[in-house]
Amino acid sequence: MIALFSHIGDGVVTTGINRIADWCGITRDSVRRWSEFFGRIPDKWYETVQQCSVDYTGVRFDIEFMETGAKSRSCLRCSRKFMSAGIGNRICDHCKGSEEWQQLINSPE
Repeated sequence: MIALFSHIGDGVVTTGINRIADWCGITRDSVRRWSEFFGRIPDKWYETVQQCSVDYTGVRFDIEFMETGAKSRSCLRCSRKFMSAGIGNRICDHCKGSEEWQQLINSPE
């Protein structure tokens, strides 16, 4: 899901979330919940999100959630439950989308 949000947001996760929410006419929190709790785009929004991707990037995006090891895990940063893609995915999208997290990952050592 982070890859989808980043793809639609020209490399910025929060921009992608905002664009999808605006395109679908729903709240940004609703879009975040897709990733955090379900790990995928709900069926009723799949084609709409694909159209959003085409409008902003010119291409559809493969948003199938296929990796094995996917399960609900607690975020190591905020302790919220979220749908994790695998054992190496231990920080939720909400935390990864925070300004503090973005500054951490984008700051030079």
